[in-house]
Amino acid sequence: MEEPIKKERKINKKKLAITITILLLITLFVVVFIIYCINANFRKWADKNVLLKEVRQGKTVSIEFNGENNSNVYAFNKYIIVLENKILKIFNSLGTEEKKIITDINNPIFDEVGEYLVVAEKNGDSVYLLKGKELLWHNTIEGKISQIEINENGYVGVVISDISYKNIINVFNVEGKSLFKTYVATNKVVDVSISKNNKYLALAEIDMSGVLVQSSIRVIDIEKAKTDPSNSIINTYIEEVGKLILNIEYQNKERLLCVYNDSINSIEENKENSLIKLEDNKI
Repeated sequence: MEEPIKKERKINKKKLAITITILLLITLFVVVFIIYCINANFRKWADKNVLLKEVRQGKTVSIEFNGENNSNVYAFNKYIIVLENKILKIFNSLGTEEKKIITDINNPIFDEVGEYLVVAEKNGDSVYLLKGKELLWHNTIEGKISQIEINENGYVGVVISDISYKNIINVFNVEGKSLFKTYVATNKVVDVSISKNNKYLALAEIDMSGVLVQSSIRVIDIEKAKTDPSNSIINTYIEEVGKLILNIEYQNKERLLCVYNDSINSIEENKENSLIKLEDNKI
């Protein structure tokens, strides 16, 4: 009796290749998923670049704007300010746009205290004062604006440079009325501060005409300056040669804090006292 002829089994190479590919993909997916679960840095990268999703916590809100339009973002009080294409947009804490203000500003500088915000065009001539989301006033100033300062009562100091003087400081009240101007012919004005009771304007100046710089602080009586600016200087504090003034700020109505490269001083009741000496330059 003849044995039945065994048929040779043919291997389907195409199906085998597909099966191996599927197994490899499954293995790769499992490995990537495990790495995604245990590696926080990889998970963060994958969320942003692969899954294109934004990870949020709690009830975080977002404000969308076009980063290509030279957008400027600033936070003050309970609002977020976005300045884009000369339009100042005011958003509340929920991310809802509450107001739009058309401005002449492309390159803004900001300063704020409490509910007041002052915005100006750097090296331009426009200044805007806001209280909360309301625009209080807008002024156009002669010269190029280099600095702005505001106190808690809405008084604004604007530092301007022009051809005739190194710096001009123009002080405005909360209604936008120019109270006076003071002129600095040779020194460079580093910082200005207006006292919390609207009585004094302090100027931090640097004389760079010598081999070494010399810093000084001038205190001006605002009430006197309204009628006689040239005779309104209460006191001038001249520092030793080489001591560099960096910043000044009024506290407690009439106490002026002065930050130097090597110390922090206070001026109160026409006396300057050293508070901290910064012997380590890294501080």
